[in-house]
Amino acid sequence: MSEEDEIPQLSKVFINMGSSEEQAVVMATQLLKRAEQLANVRGKGRVEALQYLMNLVVSGRSGVTFVEEDGKNIEKTDTNRNYLNDL
Repeated sequence: MSEEDEIPQLSKVFINMGSSEEQAVVMATQLLKRAEQLANVRGKGRVEALQYLMNLVVSGRSGVTFVEEDGKNIEKTDTNRNYLNDL
């Protein structure tokens, strides 16, 4: 499946999450590009990278965030915490 086919499908997911159609296309395009980057850097499959990113998006929308420690995702559910202080 080509990226041109994937963008409309992925955009529908973002629209269903409340995004405008225009923003959904932008987010889908960016997410697909990032999935490609992750696949190359981590030596994983593109589909696996996309699934990982979509899990982060869905979790983040639900108020659950993750922090990577030692290559593993650690769930952080304190959404009131200011993570900018950790930088």
